[in-house]
Amino acid sequence: MSKKIVITGGVGHIGSALLNDSRLKAFDEIIVVDSFVTSRYSSLFNLPNKIKLVKRDIVSDCLKDVLKGVDTVIHLAGTVNAGETIDKDGLTREVNYLGAIKVAKASAKAGAKCFVFLSSASIYGPTDSEEVRAEDTEHIYPQSPYAKYKYQAEQPILDLDIPKVYVFRFGTIFGYSPGMRFHTVTNKFLWNAIIGNPVTIWKPGTGKRPYLSLHHAKDAIFNIMETQPKSGVYNAVSEHWNPLQITEVIKKYKPELDVKYVTPRILNQDGYLLDCSKSEKASLYNTSPEIALTHLEEYAELMSYNILGNLERFNG
Repeated sequence: MSKKIVITGGVGHIGSALLNDSRLKAFDEIIVVDSFVTSRYSSLFNLPNKIKLVKRDIVSDCLKDVLKGVDTVIHLAGTVNAGETIDKDGLTREVNYLGAIKVAKASAKAGAKCFVFLSSASIYGPTDSEEVRAEDTEHIYPQSPYAKYKYQAEQPILDLDIPKVYVFRFGTIFGYSPGMRFHTVTNKFLWNAIIGNPVTIWKPGTGKRPYLSLHHAKDAIFNIMETQPKSGVYNAVSEHWNPLQITEVIKKYKPELDVKYVTPRILNQDGYLLDCSKSEKASLYNTSPEIALTHLEEYAELMSYNILGNLERFNG
């Protein structure tokens, strides 16, 4: 029996990494939906022939024809820059809340057996306590429209009549992919370091927050589709770091790194800790802190030697 998967937002940071993963071959029909509003056309290079690309907008299009006969849906599409959403509340609600629910309802109507929704760890927000928050905590303090509407979309999606529904609260993603974005902390730090710009850290810079390597993100998605544990919300974090710890890794490859401190526009830069024991028990990815640090160091090395090396050869 053939299996069909639809991935929305498939040319973005996470989506483009999934498209180049050999585990996707388990599906006979692969459809990628994206509006290409971010113009990440580099994600289209060297894709397997069986992948079909569809240019659609999840807000204005019902996707009925695309979802016909679908088995699994991975919903990644959304507005992703939390800082920019502060000035775009209406658009963020349309995409991250109404758009997400629209795709989920259409998937249920099409008979999907599994639906994966990418929420965000940023829905938790800051806390004055040392609480390590699990998925069932009542202490939820989203600090941006991005986080607020991701959180508001979770329960309506979980309530739909789909046999398996998974909501991932991923930590801030880091790692290379064809569709990678550079506004997230680690990626932005590395890019600025490589091109010789100072790295800016939101004051005070000591609060730890959750990060997730792209390796672990892919593992979590593919493993949850394969093993199909109980439906629900799953935190996914490789490790908790503060910005100073990240810059120390970068300094191994860029010793002259210049660090400056600025006042943040949003409050959830203060730091927060998450409990990922649920994902660990489900064996979704390797939760070892040592593995997380290795992923960060490998990424810093890749960016430094490949991009910095090419820039030096170009300028030389």
